[in-house]
Amino acid sequence: MVEPFKTPTTGYDKLASVYDRLYLSEKDLQRSAAAHGAARECLGKVRPRGAVLDAGCGTGFLLEGVPVGEPTYVGVDISNGMLAEAKSKFPSYTFLEASVTDTRLPAGSVGAFISLFSVVNYVETSELLGEIGRICASGARVLIVARRALSSDDYQGTPEFACLWDWDTITEIHCSDTLRDVAVRPLTESVLGDDKFVVLEATRA
Repeated sequence: MVEPFKTPTTGYDKLASVYDRLYLSEKDLQRSAAAHGAARECLGKVRPRGAVLDAGCGTGFLLEGVPVGEPTYVGVDISNGMLAEAKSKFPSYTFLEASVTDTRLPAGSVGAFISLFSVVNYVETSELLGEIGRICASGARVLIVARRALSSDDYQGTPEFACLWDWDTITEIHCSDTLRDVAVRPLTESVLGDDKFVVLEATRA
C-alpha cells in the first residue's frame, strides 16, 4: 500500500512505478481516449510555432496517444519519479523537472500549452495564467483537462493539496486578459454519465 502523502511531489514519486497501472478501468480508458482526441484536435487547429509544452507530463501520457515530433516536444513535471518513467518510455524526448508555474522556459517560446489530468489542479489559477502568459507566444493554443467540482461533495476523498476547478476558477480564466476564445465543455459525452473532468480550450491573446 502506498503511504499517505502531503504534497504532489512526494505523492507522485511514490506512485510513479505503478502509476500507469492505476487507471485501466473502462471509464478511465474512455477518458484517456477523449483527452487524447482533444489534444489531437487542439494541435490540428493551428500549427504550433514553438514548443509543444506538456505541462504536468507525468509518465508521458500525452505521447502515448498523440504524435508530437521530438524537436518540438517539452515535457515538464515536478516529480522526478514520474519523469524517470517518462524518460524510460520516450528516451529521445525532452523532459524537465519544473513546476508549471515556473517552467524556466524562455518567454514566448511555447506554441501549444497542453495539460491533461495534471498538476494544474494543484496550483493557483493566477500563477498558472501568469506563466502561460509569459511562455506562450501570441496565438498559441492552450488545452487543459482538469478535475472539476460542482459541489462541496466533489471534494470528498480528494488529497488535501488538490485544488479542484469550480465555476469560480473558470470564470477567473474567462475574465483574464491572458487568454481569448475560451471554451469549456465536459470531457466525455453522456454515455459516461456526470463526468468529473472538464476541457478548457483557448488561445493566448
